[in-house]
Amino acid sequence: MEDLSFKKVADVLKNYLNTNICSNEKLSANLLLSQNWQVIFKELADKVKLLNLKDNKILFVAVKNSSILYNISCNKAKIIQSIKESAGLEILDIKVLIR
Repeated sequence: MEDLSFKKVADVLKNYLNTNICSNEKLSANLLLSQNWQVIFKELADKVKLLNLKDNKILFVAVKNSSILYNISCNKAKIIQSIKESAGLEILDIKVLIR
């Protein structure tokens, strides 16, 4: 009887862990980005805010003025390469919003 109860608890726990894997991957990707933010954006790190990471492929960031937008646009390939090297994420594009 106890073995059956233990097996049911184990099955419930296994199902719970399997359903949360997707959200945990997104959380860990955001955590990796935030830990490496200074390395990725260098002197712009204080002026660039992480908004969202869609499907772990498209990075949405916010900036306060157009000069930072221009800087990120000019260095987009370098920033994407820096993200790949420092955080291990394959980012396809960076979308910049001015707030």
